[in-house]
Amino acid sequence: MTLSTGREDIVRSLLEGVAFQIRGNIEVIEEICGKRITMVKILGGGAKSDLWCSIITAVLNREVIRFESSEIAARGAAILAGVGSGLFRDCKHGYESK
Repeated sequence: MTLSTGREDIVRSLLEGVAFQIRGNIEVIEEICGKRITMVKILGGGAKSDLWCSIITAVLNREVIRFESSEIAARGAAILAGVGSGLFRDCKHGYESK
């Protein structure tokens, strides 16, 4: 960092640092499973950012897919609750129910 380092530089370095941590986690999973992960799906508020998605794509060197809904995590929690309570037979049934 220098005196000319701006807020946007710091934010970008933070995003890059998180992306490298994600890559490290994926590499551990690949080592444990013995398989390469070729696609990563991202969700949540950060997934709305084109910059964030492009940084993740560049660092991971994998296909990155954004979920259409930013509320997909809440939907997943609701599906799991539905399965646990007997409302849905399984996760697939919950996902297909609208």
